[in-house]
Amino acid sequence: MSVTPYNELMGRLEGLDAAALCDAAGVAGVTVGVVDPSIRRVSRGTRLIGPARLVICDLDFLDVWRGLSEAEAGEALLIAAASDRAVVGELFTAEAARRGLAGIVVDGFCRDTAQLNGHQLPVYARGATPWAGTVDVARGSVEAVTLGGVVVRVGDLVFGDGDGVVIVPAAQVAELVPVAEEIQRREAAMLETVRQGGSIFDHTNLDEHYRRRAEGLPSRLEVRSSSTG
Repeated sequence: MSVTPYNELMGRLEGLDAAALCDAAGVAGVTVGVVDPSIRRVSRGTRLIGPARLVICDLDFLDVWRGLSEAEAGEALLIAAASDRAVVGELFTAEAARRGLAGIVVDGFCRDTAQLNGHQLPVYARGATPWAGTVDVARGSVEAVTLGGVVVRVGDLVFGDGDGVVIVPAAQVAELVPVAEEIQRREAAMLETVRQGGSIFDHTNLDEHYRRRAEGLPSRLEVRSSSTG
């Protein structure tokens, strides 16, 4: 596994947000996965951007130890944890930061929340419990997991911010980025119009679109970078 396919896009990805990626997916006809919103950020870290490294565990989280020990700088460690035990805490988070990981996403529970809350590495989890599992069962590597209702494959792009976590198939990242950038440019122009005393609706064909749809006619709501007002 390697972060190389994303290197040339990393700077551009860092300028995006999860909402823009989701909006871009609809425009570009790309299927992305939005992780269950119950899985929330529990650390101070901002954006999580990196290819997925995958782990499956339950009451026994030996494979989380192994996955962390093998993870490469820039990767996002994704853990599908089918249990009510904590599989990530302060020590694992500190080690992940030392190794240069992009972050950790747990479909399950963490602990040491006071320490994680002050940590800069992005960590997402369903909640917290002080109870950890055993470390005796070696399952081996996996190529795909279902995490937060989303099928994730090794190397898929994991993008997380304060709104949640989005999974983009590796082969479609380059196609999605320019569309997301254009969406953010249009939104920035709309905000600037509002700051200057104008309206966001000056950038749209809302009246015409609404009229046509009310009449059952084909139409598409258009959002433009420039104002018509």
